[in-house]
Amino acid sequence: MPNTTNNSRRISNIVLLVAALVVLLDFAIPGKVIAAEVVEIKKSRQNYYNAAQNYHYSYRVITADYEFPVNEEFANAQDHTEGVVEFSVSPLFKKVDSYKWVEQSAGPYTYSLRLISALVFPLVVFALVFASYRFNKQWNFVFLVLRILTIANIALVLS
Repeated sequence: MPNTTNNSRRISNIVLLVAALVVLLDFAIPGKVIAAEVVEIKKSRQNYYNAAQNYHYSYRVITADYEFPVNEEFANAQDHTEGVVEFSVSPLFKKVDSYKWVEQSAGPYTYSLRLISALVFPLVVFALVFASYRFNKQWNFVFLVLRILTIANIALVLS
C-alpha cells in the first residue's frame, strides 16, 4: 500500500511541475509584438471595504483589439489616450507580457501580477518540489496549498 501512495504522490508532483512549466514557458517564450493606437486609458478606483476605508487606483490600456492592466507610472507617462503602445502577447495564453510607449525611450514595463503569477510562482513550485525530493521530505500540507494555488494561478491566466 505505501508504494501506491508514493506513486500517486509522484504523479501529483509531476502534474504540478508540468502545470508550473507551462505557465513559465508561456511567460518566457517571446510572443508576438503588436503596436496599436491607444483608444483609452481607463482609471478605476478599487475600494478595500475595511475599517480604514482604503483605496487605490488601477489602470487599463484599451486598444481596438486588446485591453490589459498597466501600472500607474506607465499610465501617467504619456498624454492620456494619445499615442501608440507596443506590447508583447504570450504565445499560449495570449496575455500581455510587456508593454511600452513607442514614442518614449523608457524600457518595457511588465505588470506586477503577471510577473508574480507567471515567473515567481512557478519558480517557487519548482524549488519546493525539488527541495522535497532532495531532502526526502513529505510536505503534504505545503503541496496541498501549492496544488490549490496552481489551480487558481491557471484560472487567473486563462481568464
